[in-house]
Amino acid sequence: MNRLVLLPVLFAALPLLACASAPTRGALDLQPARAAVAAARAAGAAEWVPDCMKRAEDYLGEAEAAAGKGDDARWLSRLAIAEAQCAARLSASAEAVQRLPEVEKATSAADKLQARLKKADGEQRRLEDEIALLNRDLELTESEIIRLKAKLRGLDSKAEASSAVAEARILMKRYQEQRGRTASLARSQGLVERAEQQIVEENYGAASFFAQKAQELLQDRRRAAPIESAGREAPKKSYTVLATSLNIRSDPSPNARVVGKARKGDSFEALAILGDWLRVKIEGGAGWVYRPLLE
Repeated sequence: MNRLVLLPVLFAALPLLACASAPTRGALDLQPARAAVAAARAAGAAEWVPDCMKRAEDYLGEAEAAAGKGDDARWLSRLAIAEAQCAARLSASAEAVQRLPEVEKATSAADKLQARLKKADGEQRRLEDEIALLNRDLELTESEIIRLKAKLRGLDSKAEASSAVAEARILMKRYQEQRGRTASLARSQGLVERAEQQIVEENYGAASFFAQKAQELLQDRRRAAPIESAGREAPKKSYTVLATSLNIRSDPSPNARVVGKARKGDSFEALAILGDWLRVKIEGGAGWVYRPLLE
């Protein structure tokens, strides 16, 4: 064939050859997220911080379900890693705090030898340094969660975040009336302030995260009584929403799944009451609402 005839054919084929040789984007590797969740579980996170552990597992499940369907799977995977690391560090911090009273008891005993006293003092300082390091790691993890949640702003609304902050503030007030100022209350106050700042910056996912953390700090999960689904009869048959926005949850817990929303002025038929939670009738069944936000 004539060379002049072959040249246009070769030039026309070059783009096709380039496309065929172009590298394709690799499949999302979820193994780091799975490993982080497994490490948190091994550290006892399911016992010490069950809600944080559950969020890590939920994010991992969502990432696995969304794999191959877009960039959401990649950010959900990173959220799972951040939550799992946070759960592992919180568990380690809780264990270290639990050991402090034992050290204090050893140092305060008058009949202990000086050598053991010095050893106990050194152990206490080591534990305090360890807690300080863990708290710094926790702050870094929280900062990473803020950044990641900013990529997925659509998962949480302003109303949900505002409701979570309102619930946290009511819980803080009740806690202070019962126990006074404590380290947990001071930490919760700081978390709520960070949540409010995130609302101002329109990062509602991070705002909900910090508000829920504040609520978790004020709840004694180890001494909590088992949740009863029925409760007792409510003192009134009807209640009206006072808050601008109100979450309706699947169980009587601030960390339970949100199954519905209500606005100021909406009314509910009361079915039962359990502590600060009211079981109300909603379309398609029943849900739980925080009673201090009703009248």
